[in-house]
Formats: sequence, C-alpha cells, structure tokens
Amino acid sequence: LPKGYRHLSTIAHYALAQEVARVTPEEGIRIYQYVDDILIGGPDTSIVGQTQTKIITRLEMGMPGNRRELQHASGLLVFWRKHI
Repeated sequence: LPKGYRHLSTIAHYALAQEVARVTPEEGIRIYQYVDDILIGGPDTSIVGQTQTKIITRLEMGMPGNRRELQHASGLLVFWRKHI
C-alpha cells in the first residue's frame, strides 16, 4: 500500500455503500464498491455510462445556497468531529 494510506472511517464507508445501493442498475450491470472506489461493469458501454451518470448525480453535493444552509452544514461537521 502507498505510504500514508488510511482506511476511510466506518461511517463514511457505510454512508457511501448506502448511497450506491439506492441506484438501481439496468439488467446485466454490476456495481462494486471497495473503500472509496466504485466499479461499474456490464456488456454495453452506453448502459454502463448511464449507470455512472446516475451514481455521480446521486453523490453530488452542491454548495450551500444561503447562510442558513451553511450554518446547518457547519453544525453537522462540529457534531461529527466531537464523536469521531
């Protein structure tokens, strides 16, 4: 393993697995997740590409749109920092 490699925390790994599991692949498409990598396999590149787009869309997190959203995100970070 490369120097400095560290496993993701269990919380982050589990959260990613839950989000990936919510994406329903087309028939014949397989989605594998290991640590922070996602592998999509299937017989047709166009369907694999569509599945990739679904996963990326699912995982995208936009920047907070206003001050209230930013304060909410900041509060969550402080909460998790205290418990990790």
